[in-house]
Amino acid sequence: YFDPPDFALYLRPHAGKYNGYKVRSRRYLVTGQSFIEVKLKTNKDRTVKRRLPTDGLATSATPALAGFVAAHARASLTGLEPKLWNEFSRITLLSTARQERLTIDLDLRFRNDDRSVALPGLAIAEVKQAGLSRRSTFIEHMHAAAIQPTGFSKYCIGVALLYPHIKHNRFKSKLNLIHKLIEDPRNVN
Repeated sequence: YFDPPDFALYLRPHAGKYNGYKVRSRRYLVTGQSFIEVKLKTNKDRTVKRRLPTDGLATSATPALAGFVAAHARASLTGLEPKLWNEFSRITLLSTARQERLTIDLDLRFRNDDRSVALPGLAIAEVKQAGLSRRSTFIEHMHAAAIQPTGFSKYCIGVALLYPHIKHNRFKSKLNLIHKLIEDPRNVN
């Protein structure tokens, strides 16, 4: 993930503001495809993603990255620099009956130049649909198990864990929940 030196992209959702951007380089291990992505989270709680295929992971703010971001972000994002890397294993399930995917991310790890943090035993599940519908088998099973949906930004949690000097009080309850889930042996395989 990329952010300006002042963490402006991280601090925007931290302040509870919508229309926030995330800029990242991404590589899919199965296909080998790599992209630069600009993600916009709108005030309607929708995510709009723009992608630029690349030859590999962008490890610095290249001219291609800067140009792509300038073309697709409605904000001035100058001085982008890599802030963190994350890695995880993903399981993707597709519904043939509905237009939806379920992704389950496991073995989540974050690192920067100075530190690394792993979240063993934590699973992040996300239902991705063309239009929001609660008529999802997975959502129904989670509801029956009294598991409530919650937001989770890998970038924001990664920054909060790797950069403790950066303001993160908006994410403290989420960080406490993660710690509780990881520390409870009943929740770790």
